[in-house]
Amino acid sequence: MCENPETVETPRLVRRMPSQPSEYSVATSAGALLVHAWVASTTPPNMVIVTVHPWAPLGGGEHNTVGYGKALPEQIPGTVVLTFNMRSSSMVWGVLSGHRSEVAQVKAVCEWAQKTWSNARLLLLGSSAGAPVAGSALDATAAAGAIFIGYTFGRLSSIAFGSHFGGVLRSTKPKFFLMGENDEFTSPTVLQAKVASSKGKNAMHIFPDVGHFELERSDFDEELSSVIAQWLTKTWPVDTSCSSASG
Repeated sequence: MCENPETVETPRLVRRMPSQPSEYSVATSAGALLVHAWVASTTPPNMVIVTVHPWAPLGGGEHNTVGYGKALPEQIPGTVVLTFNMRSSSMVWGVLSGHRSEVAQVKAVCEWAQKTWSNARLLLLGSSAGAPVAGSALDATAAAGAIFIGYTFGRLSSIAFGSHFGGVLRSTKPKFFLMGENDEFTSPTVLQAKVASSKGKNAMHIFPDVGHFELERSDFDEELSSVIAQWLTKTWPVDTSCSSASG
């Protein structure tokens, strides 16, 4: 059933460049964030994907998610992909605080996206150490599900990100876990056990002979996006009777 679109406040457009993402200023508790919205067609948006990049103290940034921003809208018409640089806490405080600031920023972007594209399905996509942050925001937002690339479930990485594991495993929303077979943090066996114990409808995909950091390289953006697009369209088939989809 199609719901009538809600009347929402027009977002403040900072700049728009041909063949480039639109840029928006989004207020968060950590300050204003510059959010880039990637689209590939004039099709009315029916899906908005909020990406969460790997943790900045470990070298992560928006650059790690721009490839998905370019590829996914090409593969799924009507998709908007949001990328942005989080204001990350320090290495020590981030661990001690459970990355509260980062999670709050992701929640703020999700809330803004929901108001801006009120009839579109909202999803989260977290990469590497950004995956636990996205997972902690999953049930605290209107996101319908989440995609996790290289989720850091390993024993060593649990020291920094273990506080996030329970939330994602308890969530009943659909979740898709992708990982390289030679991931340096999590083994396929561990991932399979975590996915099996996680509530809800879950799926996983292992890329043969690929390491954790290899999967983050732009070389894999197209392949990752293709696999993600297949899961998205299978999990939420496009309703051709509606011009847009609601979560």
